[in-house]
Amino acid sequence: MSVVGAFVSHLRANAEVFILTGNRIYREHAPPDTRKLPYVVVTQTPGSRREYDQSGVSGKVNVQLLVDAFADSQSGAETLGDKIRLAAAGLVNSTIGTVPNQKTIDRVRLDDDFPDNVESAAGASIAAYRWNQNWSIWADETAPVLA
Repeated sequence: MSVVGAFVSHLRANAEVFILTGNRIYREHAPPDTRKLPYVVVTQTPGSRREYDQSGVSGKVNVQLLVDAFADSQSGAETLGDKIRLAAAGLVNSTIGTVPNQKTIDRVRLDDDFPDNVESAAGASIAAYRWNQNWSIWADETAPVLA
């Protein structure tokens, strides 16, 4: 499982987030016919990288995520953003995937947390408010061994 997939699964499993969104937590983009608010979209952004040290691959990966929380009011979007922020802390020290692609989440950092302009949600004709969050997730992964 990827770090993005783990983040999405973790949010879906969180009771506080689920009460607001149900299963409407999407990876990369919301379906074009999404009309029910609130919902969340999690996207991996450029800037994700593997870290290297003097001996080569360090076994650390840093993944950058953009999390957009959509709601029918600015306060609703901010509330959903707060629930996501609190839920994300529970990812630290969790293990995702299976060997040889297993990762352990080492650190989770919220880099930005801010409101955005009124948007047309998923191209639909309904007005929605968006709360943006930029996350940095560090994970330990099984480094490849070259024979």
